[in-house]
Amino acid sequence: MRARCFATFPGDDKPALDIDHATGLELKELQALAEGKDFFDHYAFLKAPNGTKEAPVVVTSSMPYRIVGATDPDDDSIVHWGRVEAGKPPIKIGEEWFVHKAE
Repeated sequence: MRARCFATFPGDDKPALDIDHATGLELKELQALAEGKDFFDHYAFLKAPNGTKEAPVVVTSSMPYRIVGATDPDDDSIVHWGRVEAGKPPIKIGEEWFVHKAE
């Protein structure tokens, strides 16, 4: 039986890091971890402030309108739906205010 081995370049003593070989979502996850963030934190929207009449939530879309849902503050199982249209003033859906911004 023969022994097999792989040669390395001279002076290449350090092992390759995971981030050197990562692509796609794995690369984004490792880059976020290097910055101290969690790429898969899907609850970041809960930390966002609620929309008020003075500072509404800006909803972007390439369409002339967008359907938006806001949960009821007393019962999360109830969702209030509304249509936010481009060029119109902010509207109140549930307990939050929304405005449409075309991209």
